[in-house]
Amino acid sequence: MINIYNKKELEFNSNGLAVLNECSKCIITEKLNNEYELNMSYPLHSTKSGYLKPFNVIKADGQLFRIYNVESDSKTDSINVSARHIFYDLLNYVVDSVILYDVSCSQAVITLMEALNLSGVYTISSNIKTKNDLILMFKSGVEALFNIVDMWDGEVVRDNFNIEINASKDTNRGVTIKYGKNIIGINEIINCDNVVTKIYPIGANDLTLPDKYILSDGWDTNKYPEFAIAKKVEFKDAQNVDQLEAMANDYLSKNSIPYINYKIDFLKLSHTSEYKDYKVLEQIEVGDIVEVIHSDLYIDIKVKVISIVKDILSDKNTKVELGQPIDTLGQFLTKILNNAK
Repeated sequence: MINIYNKKELEFNSNGLAVLNECSKCIITEKLNNEYELNMSYPLHSTKSGYLKPFNVIKADGQLFRIYNVESDSKTDSINVSARHIFYDLLNYVVDSVILYDVSCSQAVITLMEALNLSGVYTISSNIKTKNDLILMFKSGVEALFNIVDMWDGEVVRDNFNIEINASKDTNRGVTIKYGKNIIGINEIINCDNVVTKIYPIGANDLTLPDKYILSDGWDTNKYPEFAIAKKVEFKDAQNVDQLEAMANDYLSKNSIPYINYKIDFLKLSHTSEYKDYKVLEQIEVGDIVEVIHSDLYIDIKVKVISIVKDILSDKNTKVELGQPIDTLGQFLTKILNNAK
């Protein structure tokens, strides 16, 4: 059920102003650590279309979205609405200054909410135990929270007024997809420009390893050229050989595989015989882990679901994106802040 509420509503337990049962389109796009938005089309002639006004709130798929853009088109007899998740009400609040030293992510976000005077509105938590220093100056609530997400390498979970910044959930539902040929409805990007299989690590005070280089365990001449792909990398925080070796191996584990991104359009894919092989992705969630096997490139890796477009009317995912995001968090923040201005 899809409901519309007055902009001043606080409870959202009733049917609100109306049940929006005449939608011709209602989709929700959720991206990992990125946008969370609803787009709807409704008959312009309907008496209920009068409720689709800026700042009113739509409830769909159990989540609240505040309207920020409305376009009426008399030629198509439709009204098109864009609404952001209620999380983005935080755009309307600014924190002057938060300076913290050696605190956990949970302490950081709780302090932020106190500084914004929103502790009684949003419930916020984190399961990340590592500690960092934090300096926030003149940031919107959204920008400040995403700064914290970035600093603690977390993943934000938005459930109406409940916000969690957690370590990667890495939920593996046992979904495996195999890709090795061009398929209608699937856009594939594989970029090896940043692949490194051998590094010369340098620590603090020009510290180096006895053997100078470290070779990746993942280096395979079936995947890569006969020569190792080498790079000098500095690790300024490495104070001794053990720390330098550990940081170097961690770096190699993250950079010895190609940049991979898949965009799957189920509406296009449904017209192909391969549709059955990807149907399992129609019910997957953002942040889940999917195993991707690419036989031609000898790739067998686990990647995240980073974006989902869900059709609320059919209750199915219509588009899914796997791998590394095309848009960075920085690009997203710039876009949304410019739009807010």
